[in-house]
Amino acid sequence: MRPTWRRWRTGWASDFELLRNTYKPYPCGIVIHPIIDACLDLRQRHAIDAGQVAAVDIRTSPGAMALCDRRNPQNELQAHVSLYHWTAAVLIRGTAGIAELQDPTVRDPAIIALQDKVQAAGDSGIAADAAEVTVTLRDGSRHTCRIEHGIGSGEQSDDRCATDPEVRRTGGAGDRHRARRRPGGAKLVGSIDRRHRRPGAGRRIARIPFV
Repeated sequence: MRPTWRRWRTGWASDFELLRNTYKPYPCGIVIHPIIDACLDLRQRHAIDAGQVAAVDIRTSPGAMALCDRRNPQNELQAHVSLYHWTAAVLIRGTAGIAELQDPTVRDPAIIALQDKVQAAGDSGIAADAAEVTVTLRDGSRHTCRIEHGIGSGEQSDDRCATDPEVRRTGGAGDRHRARRRPGGAKLVGSIDRRHRRPGAGRRIARIPFV
């Protein structure tokens, strides 16, 4: 196969893959993230009491169903890729951190019971970083949240997760779903380079502002 030099030169000195980097705000499969965002948002906006939940209906991407359609995981490893576990854990606890992944939470009877009320279906019209969650309460009321781009995706980042303990704890629920780049972020790249004593390796990158 001959190299395609024209493609290799396309975007040279103008397209930087570094700027597409993001982070993983929750310790689980990335296709579950928009579901978590929706559950956090619903719980906060409507003060949902998990004990009053009659049913949870999830519309998610086909990829999420293929990878994370695992009900009632038995351990931390299985819970990592269980959209049912994370839906129940977030609605009950209101957080999506390391503790929600560990075995005591996985074995929590309340979380196991709530998973049985969760129904999920793949929808080809929903992107990999999107989801729609509807919670039906025992009184018949229904609340729906649709997330177009989950936090931490290429389209929706929130640097406050790195600095605000409350945002780190909840994963950025409610009004914190707004994307914002940290001013001077490129300067941080240069400081990382100096800390590792690689003089000059990051100078060109450090001059590129985040957009």
